Amino acid sequence: MNKKLLMASTAVLSFASLISAQFSPIFAQDAKKVVIYSNTLNDESRLAKVEELAKEAGFELEVVVAGSGDIYNRVLAEKADPQADVVIGLDEANWLNLKDEVNLHDFEPVWASEIDSEAILGEKAFYPFAESYIFGLYNPDNVTEDQVPKRLEELGEDPDLAGKYRIPENLGGSTHQKIILSILMQYPDENGELGISEEGWDKVAKFLENGYQAREDEDHWQLIKDGDLLFDYFHASGTATAMDKDPELNVKPINPDYGVFTMREQIGILDKGEDNDYTNAEEFVNWFGSDEVQKTLAEEFGFIPLTSGAKDGLNETMKSLIDQVTPMNVDWDLYRDNVDAWVEKLELDYMP
Repeated sequence: MNKKLLMASTAVLSFASLISAQFSPIFAQDAKKVVIYSNTLNDESRLAKVEELAKEAGFELEVVVAGSGDIYNRVLAEKADPQADVVIGLDEANWLNLKDEVNLHDFEPVWASEIDSEAILGEKAFYPFAESYIFGLYNPDNVTEDQVPKRLEELGEDPDLAGKYRIPENLGGSTHQKIILSILMQYPDENGELGISEEGWDKVAKFLENGYQAREDEDHWQLIKDGDLLFDYFHASGTATAMDKDPELNVKPINPDYGVFTMREQIGILDKGEDNDYTNAEEFVNWFGSDEVQKTLAEEFGFIPLTSGAKDGLNETMKSLIDQVTPMNVDWDLYRDNVDAWVEKLELDYMP
């Protein structure tokens, strides 16, 4: 089958190219055809595995992949004439914004009852299937338990830790942004600048001033191993992968009093009108979120699924990491109203 993997470099690709990609007469007549947009499947091996499993389940997929911003903007651009059936990925903020802007098809997957109700924000319009944690880290060989901060911002208030903990080199990526926002969002103030109190901005300023930015020629994992840095940060999947590759890397997550920033990847169906047949899309969502599929993705690609049955696919390193942390209660309305302005202010006023 001649599938076309589109790696989008702009927010919106041409309508003509989309039509040629999606509606090429390559499907078997009896296959359950589903057109998917996804940032989650933007890894070739991950995409190949999902396509392989889907084919065995009777689906023929046409998948358009890109970064989360490009997928989000493309769905918005096509709101008057949706081309995708299903969107896989994007976080809570993206989906809440989409829910305000485009029509989504209400559908409750068969696995929805296994998801913590507090994690379901879409009111049947979209559902979480996996999560990602971003947390601080320390090497217990060099840091005692009583030295581990109860709040990340405490690192910025200790002159003895100057240059001993890592701060972002830039704010271009989600992980870099959210380790800072983990602090910032603990100080909401509706009368404060961009919804944050003066104390909150001051805490972030001190955190950034007191930290260390790794150079391009430095490996932050090696700095932690050697004790040159006492505290680091990363996301759970990357941390587990690094630990499995290097048995000498000994790190534990910091679990602040307020928890660690947690995002959940979602799946939803686009509304194409009352005359559209949603059978294939609904069956696909039921299948994709099933324990069998999610367990496979956990075993092979480090997904952190939300259903208990699928979590059996997590390796021991990943299980150990996420068992040591508590998800933060993120105010997604505050986040989506302000995140772009927060990042801009941080870059202009606070980043070293």
